[in-house]
Amino acid sequence: MKKTLVAVAALAAVVGAHAEASITGLLDAAITINGTSSTLGNGPNGGSEFTLNVSEDLGGGLKAIDRKST
Repeated sequence: MKKTLVAVAALAAVVGAHAEASITGLLDAAITINGTSSTLGNGPNGGSEFTLNVSEDLGGGLKAIDRKST
């Protein structure tokens, strides 16, 4: 019985962790068709931009955040 309670407590501690991630951005592309061939390139706004936002609740009022952009 004690082993079961310890396992349930450990599982509850792990499940209590919470992470969030989001990806936002702008896809800017252009397709140029010339006769029988086509080319994919940057659009008129200068290319695509993407941002990855990640946050992790560390507990005790602490939070880790990270942001990567292209």
